[in-house]
Order: sequence, then structure tokens, then C-alpha cells
Amino acid sequence: MKKRFIPMLAVSIFAISLLGCTDKQEPASPDVEVIGSDVTDEELEDADETTISQDNSGADTEETSAADSSSSSEYSEPSGKEITVDASTRKKMNVFLSNFSEAGLTEYDKDNRDLHAILWWAHTWSNINKNEFLEYHQLKDKKYEFFETRISLDNLNFITDKYLGFTFKDEDLKGVKTENGELRSFFYEDGYLYLPGGDGEAYTGFSLISKVEDLGDDRLKLYYNSYSLDLDAYLSGKEIDYSLTQEEASKDSDYEKNEAGYAVVRVEDSTYKLEHLE
Repeated sequence: MKKRFIPMLAVSIFAISLLGCTDKQEPASPDVEVIGSDVTDEELEDADETTISQDNSGADTEETSAADSSSSSEYSEPSGKEITVDASTRKKMNVFLSNFSEAGLTEYDKDNRDLHAILWWAHTWSNINKNEFLEYHQLKDKKYEFFETRISLDNLNFITDKYLGFTFKDEDLKGVKTENGELRSFFYEDGYLYLPGGDGEAYTGFSLISKVEDLGDDRLKLYYNSYSLDLDAYLSGKEIDYSLTQEEASKDSDYEKNEAGYAVVRVEDSTYKLEHLE
């Protein structure tokens, strides 16, 4: 897979630390739309909290965990018939993909999951969209005093189930630890993922689709470009407009166009689940 860098600018400025923690609400579903769309956090929180894991084909299974679904099979890029989507659906697709680009997840495959990348993405997503998921918890052990935040397994599973369509079991994460001295170190213990605290970050990445293909079997291929919002515009309070087309974004000097890519998603009950991203 080709590696891509999506701008996620770290800014150690205490006065703007709250900017990265705003809750980005996804738009409500219209009465009529061309294809399925994402749902809001509130709708998911009101639903039954029980999650069902899925096997590689997307079928429901009773005891499938994240660790059961990895495979070494080579990925084959799919292609389908190009379809037209309305403005409301296009915005929903932009919002869905931006949940990954803004938090720095640039590659994903459901059959070959990168555990480190998924866990860090879930933590970053929480920092941007659901800050209440992060508990500030000072550990007494001086060896781990730098790990000031934690997120529970239940909240991790809320995020992975919503966007990726799978959940972790406790045994999947027991013993997970990265101690390499970098900011992205973390470890899992007693139902919590522990991570370093941060002073403040600016998340300016987002995605806009350019084309949609119907792959059949409730699967879509979304072609997109990643963008970044100018930092000065971000700090001045300008918000990203997820309803933009790429043509409209090109006319705004505050938006910088970056790398192109595509995502394969499954449409389930008017929500999207990511299967592949590159």
C-alpha cells in the first residue's frame, strides 16, 4: 500500500488546547437519499449498547473478535459502476471519511488490521469528537506517570463498532503495550487503554469525495482527496465545510489539496462501515 501523510498539525499552545476537542456532529439523515448515510452519536447512544462482531464477509457472528478476523491474503482492488449521489449524501460521505483523515488514519484493511494504528486513531478521534470518553487519570507508578489519559474498552468498542464494524474483547488487548519513548506509546490494563497526556493539538485534515462506484452487495467505493485547512484560518475559528465539492474547495485559498485515495465501505442500516482505505 502507498503511505500517505495527512496533515494533522501538532501545536503546543496551551491557550488553544480546547479547539481540538470539539464534537463534530454528523448530519441527520434526510427523508429521501440516494444511498445509505451515517448516523449521529446521539442516535447510536440511544440504541442498544450490545455490539455484535462480524466475520470477514460482514456476516454477524456471536463470538468473533478483532483478533479473529486478520488474514495474510493479498488485497485485490475492486471496481464497480459509477453512480451519482445527491448533495446530502455527498456531505455524509465527506464527514464519514473525514473521521479518519482528521485523526491521521491513512491506511486500513479489515483483513489485515494494524492494531497500533487503530487504537491510536480511536484515541485521537475521541480527543476531537468525544472528549468525555477520555479520563484524566494520574498513575502512581512513576514509570508510567507520563500516561495521563485513559479510555475504557467500552468506549473503544463504541468507536470501532460505529466506523469499522467490529469490537475488541478484553483478551484481544491484554498485554498490548508500546514503550518506545515516543508520544504514541500506550498500554492496555484492566479494561483501559492508557496514553500520554497532551497540551493541545490542531486537527485540520478532512476529505472530499470525487467519485462513487457501486460494487454490489451493499458496498461502495469512494474516491476522495484529502485536504487541510490553513492553520491561521483554523486558529481564527474557521470551520471546515463538509458540504463542499472538490471544485468549490479549490476556489478557497484556506483549503490545501493533498493526496488522492479511495475507501471501500459497506452500507449497513443507513450507516457506513469502513472495509479498506488507502
